[in-house]
Amino acid sequence: MAVKTVVAPRKPPPPRKRTRSLALLVGLAVAGSVALLRQTGMLQSAELYAYDALIRVQPDWGADPRLVFVAVDDRTVARLNSDTLSDAALLATLERLRAYAPRVIAVDIFRDVPIGPGRDALLDYLNQQFLPLEGRIKPIILTCQLPSLGNPRGIDPPPVLDPADGIGYADVELDADKVVRRVAFSGVPATETPFFGFALTPGPEVRCRAPFALGFLSALSYLQTEGITLSRSAGGNFNVGGVRFAPLPRTMGGYNNLDPGLYQTLLAYRGRRPAVVVSLADVLEGTADADVFRDRVVLLGYSTLDKGDFHETLWTTTGYLAPRPPCESGFGGSPRRPAADLGVAPLDRNPMDRRVGFSGSLGGTQD
Repeated sequence: MAVKTVVAPRKPPPPRKRTRSLALLVGLAVAGSVALLRQTGMLQSAELYAYDALIRVQPDWGADPRLVFVAVDDRTVARLNSDTLSDAALLATLERLRAYAPRVIAVDIFRDVPIGPGRDALLDYLNQQFLPLEGRIKPIILTCQLPSLGNPRGIDPPPVLDPADGIGYADVELDADKVVRRVAFSGVPATETPFFGFALTPGPEVRCRAPFALGFLSALSYLQTEGITLSRSAGGNFNVGGVRFAPLPRTMGGYNNLDPGLYQTLLAYRGRRPAVVVSLADVLEGTADADVFRDRVVLLGYSTLDKGDFHETLWTTTGYLAPRPPCESGFGGSPRRPAADLGVAPLDRNPMDRRVGFSGSLGGTQD
């Protein structure tokens, strides 16, 4: 009798195609959701928080050897017996600083109206410095404030001759959490700047017509001595030392609603003490070390709590702040940092940080 062999039916293969299709759909859904959340700005805070954490753990570069901050601090106020730098005191400061042979002095102090005695002497001195350098960026950069919703007229620059290459605006870009992460260095197209034979045309009541920020113009003045100048790229954008700067798109990186007409870059945070700090009292008394200033960018500004232009930085949101230094400059992890330090990032070409300055960044590309 023949024996029949019973063969068990084979199990159907697992539905691999169905699993793959499901995984693909889930992946697309997640990617689409993330893209949608980014477009709506709902992830901006989280992405900026992650960026802040990354910056805080980077190596501390120490004080920038090209910068020195001269602080109108409490010692200066006591010496002058005034909480405001008069025109005569500002003139004495500029004369003393120029004798130290810095490359450029950036004055982050408004002087739209006379302050105390010495107005005519101050303007005469500035014009003597400016006029022989017509068409070149000046060794002393003064400041004004652009019009805004809160101040439609802005703050006028001092009435010096040939102001186009010696006045930079002092406005600072703040994120929604009031932290400074970006530096805007120009808000006008390159073809409309006085450097290329064009002039800005705001209303007649507005006298702050500076096309560049105070820090950026100071950086250009510094680089000018090395033969590096501002020019136009083929597309009409800025070109400085082989790096082309163009306005950023509205959505980029962790940002969702940037001004597409603004030339800007991320601020290069060097650490808690990005520059050497000298009290103006030491300068006026003649006790400051001249070598500290020679061949550097000198930033002059208030650091007293009632006069200083302070803004939150990445070092002020950590919850463990270092003590304020004696001159109350705002460096060293103190509650805020003076705006005078926030605009000279274009000088930085450190290869460790390609986000900022002339090294090809958020705001520029290498030619």
